[in-house]
Amino acid sequence: MKTMEEKVEALPKWVREYIGNIKRERKVAIKKLNDVLAVQEKTPFYVDDFISTGEDGPGPTNKRVYFNAKHRMIVVHAGIELDISLQGDTIDLRYNHPGRLTGNVAMFPRAHQQVILQRLED
Repeated sequence: MKTMEEKVEALPKWVREYIGNIKRERKVAIKKLNDVLAVQEKTPFYVDDFISTGEDGPGPTNKRVYFNAKHRMIVVHAGIELDISLQGDTIDLRYNHPGRLTGNVAMFPRAHQQVILQRLED
């Protein structure tokens, strides 16, 4: 059975050149992504994202993206607004319906040190 490299070599020249250009563009894009991530200002708020860049072999590579927030962040999802504030040595969580001071949102335990927020019908 032929290797991938042998299969590519059997392709027409224009196809091999096209594949080579795509590989070079991919390499440049990965370098630019890593350069941007390397100079981010670290904040208390970030997300770890697993992106399939192929730079570490098959499978995704972990990339950490910091949010430009130093003391407060708001997350809105599924009709719930979660306000996260850093207060001294504590983390303060508030939750409501988006844009409202009151609303029927419940907190349910899910596992050890884990809860879910769920909007209840009005």
